[in-house]
Amino acid sequence: MCNAVKKLLTVGGLLLLNLGLIHGVSAQSYAANVSLGLGNVVGFNHPQGKIQLGIMCVRSILEDRVQMGIEISMGGNFIPGDSEADDITRIEIIDAANANWTGIQYKGRYFLAGESLRPFVGLGIGANNYWFNVNTVEEETVNRWNFGFTPEIGLDINKFNLALRYIFGGSTPEFNGTRPVAYGGNEVVLTSENLNIILLTVGYTFSFN
Repeated sequence: MCNAVKKLLTVGGLLLLNLGLIHGVSAQSYAANVSLGLGNVVGFNHPQGKIQLGIMCVRSILEDRVQMGIEISMGGNFIPGDSEADDITRIEIIDAANANWTGIQYKGRYFLAGESLRPFVGLGIGANNYWFNVNTVEEETVNRWNFGFTPEIGLDINKFNLALRYIFGGSTPEFNGTRPVAYGGNEVVLTSENLNIILLTVGYTFSFN
């Protein structure tokens, strides 16, 4: 957890630095973007799919050509996924692709020329937390914090925006435990896997001035 705290402090420090650096810029505005993303993990057979909800608070500078701020997001399976124990070994293997995640990223977007129709590119850098509800005797939940980054490309249309983003989220946690006797007493195994996620997001930007 010490590494996770250091990462969060780093993200927070970058945000404060950004706010301080652009505080003196005359042409600036404030906004919040709320987005919903649908997609899946990369390299896994995962029919449940993934869904993400995010909110980004930003300052826009350089005549709204650049947005810089912080985004907080959370996601998981679009369709719930359950694991099943082997009838012979009584070992229940949790699929790493079923991970839930929470992210906090320092994010920037650069908008190309245009007014009502504006293509953009973006990049988020920060911390990503993969977590699972394991419900064992030892732990209810397990998690792992990672350094993560998210490039994206998109199109802004009169405050509505459509984007394709790729989450480099790091590795899932590793865990071994035992279900309570009332739930079968099976051994539970979760192996660590590197997990990346691709999403198509739809969002709306609320301007404050």
